[in-house]
Amino acid sequence: MPFPLLVLALAATSPPRIARYHVPGWTVTVRSDPFIDARSCKVEARRIRLQGPLVWFDLGRAARTQDVVYRIDGGPPQDLGTAHLDPLKLSQDEALNNPSGGEVGLPAGLLTGARFVWIRADDARRPVRFDVSRLPQAVSLAARLDCPLADDEAPTR
Repeated sequence: MPFPLLVLALAATSPPRIARYHVPGWTVTVRSDPFIDARSCKVEARRIRLQGPLVWFDLGRAARTQDVVYRIDGGPPQDLGTAHLDPLKLSQDEALNNPSGGEVGLPAGLLTGARFVWIRADDARRPVRFDVSRLPQAVSLAARLDCPLADDEAPTR
């Protein structure tokens, strides 16, 4: 078998490769699948993930997020409401009992230059602090790795 065909055959039959890169507090995971010639990327921190134009904050599955209030750094408190929820992506049980599954999504554009986001699920809970200060570096790393961030985390070709 000629060498170029051998290389092509090996690339087409090799399993997906996963590589992880780090920015302090953040992990960029690149998954390359040579079989379908696709690549996907995840940008995550502890209890935070970037998905398309939204940054998702995990308050825990038990947190009810109907009355979320958030603050960015020392800014004023903001009501979130439920406009960020997509009921088509939720199971019936989650939609009826806990529509967000304890996650709160904020537009990434709101967090430009921010250091911390404070989120309180309801007035019976304490606010939770999330460090987003290195988010721009993590997004920049993903771009340098030629790994665009898809809106739905689907592999890109």
